[in-house]
Amino acid sequence: MSLAVFLLGLCLAELGIAAPRPHPKSAQIDLTGCGKTKACALYPPACHPDECIYMYTHQMDGDMVNFQMFGDAAGWIAVGFNDAKRMSGTDVLACQLTPDHQKVVVKNLHNVNHTNQLDQPGNASPFISNAKTSFSDGKIMCSFSRPLKTSDPEHDRDLTQRHFFIFALSANGTAAPDAALTYPHTVSPVPTYGVYSAADHFFLGNTHVPIDLSTCGTAKGCSRYPEGCVSADECKYVYTQQQLPRNMVGFEISGMLQGWVAVGFNDIQGMNGTDVMACQVSAKESGGRVFVKNLHNVNFSNVMDDPDLVDPYIVGPEGYIIGSHIGCFFSRPFVTLSPQFDVDLTKPHYMIFTGNSNGTAPSNTALQHKHNFEPVVTPQMHTGLELFNFNGTAKAREETHREHHRAQPHWRH
Repeated sequence: MSLAVFLLGLCLAELGIAAPRPHPKSAQIDLTGCGKTKACALYPPACHPDECIYMYTHQMDGDMVNFQMFGDAAGWIAVGFNDAKRMSGTDVLACQLTPDHQKVVVKNLHNVNHTNQLDQPGNASPFISNAKTSFSDGKIMCSFSRPLKTSDPEHDRDLTQRHFFIFALSANGTAAPDAALTYPHTVSPVPTYGVYSAADHFFLGNTHVPIDLSTCGTAKGCSRYPEGCVSADECKYVYTQQQLPRNMVGFEISGMLQGWVAVGFNDIQGMNGTDVMACQVSAKESGGRVFVKNLHNVNFSNVMDDPDLVDPYIVGPEGYIIGSHIGCFFSRPFVTLSPQFDVDLTKPHYMIFTGNSNGTAPSNTALQHKHNFEPVVTPQMHTGLELFNFNGTAKAREETHREHHRAQPHWRH
């Protein structure tokens, strides 16, 4: 607070007049219903709405999508839709400040070879409606609508289909109303991990475990443990899989643990021979980060597929620690060139879910600590393509494991 504002407050208090309070950022964008009736994204991750530098929401309204964006910027804020995590080929919706700082203009663009171009000359887009914009105290706010599908499929993505969402802003990139975005972003574009449609109610960047379970069984396969848990915040273990473009499968794993969480694939309900993917907290000397590890189990011992952790098949790994949970996002091809380690995920396998509450290890070391909760094994085989919603009888799953356990050596990790 400046000295002038402080002194003004003292003077008003002496007169018995309440000093005006600045409007918080969250008052400029409606976050009611995030994750339930609308999709939302906040940046930086886990920011309080009053401290975020970027906020985004969308909500379907019949054949239209209503958008809201907020940015702590004096240039532009934008969202993009693409089948890949890159800017080239992205369908872009942006709100940009004019050079005189008197107007914010909504723009419909497309990105060609990392250069944004207006869909229509002069920004005369027939698809943007109900635009409301403002610029105050160095912050841009805008709301507008666009159809789910337009008559310009060359430039506009079909928002009934799933795409990566990409969020970006520029702190000072102003331009005339009829000009495209010409200034580079000042915050690197932030893509969603998974793919979403306008009908998906994700809530990204909030303080909760960042795994969306609203599309389990319809857009992704999911498994939760223990029986009856609903959200990723309350579940001890959560696993999701989702088919991504380019013959990839996206994985999300989270656990109410501080060591590691893992999923395995095998032709039998046992660990020996299992293809394992895990997210593990590194040892303290490595900074306590969460790393994604691709392993295989040989004679009940896990071995790193690549001892230097430079696994060519794990793409876009991201780990996090939020409160009592650890988790990670990553993707892998359905079929790799290492069939001796990696199973073919287009074929059915038993899935094995487990974790450890304190088994940290250096980033280039395999899982050395035994699991803390009994591995949960699917009673049936599944492929990486299936859209199951596995939150059924935990008892049946554990009994399946115990029956197999009697005939097998003790499972070690």
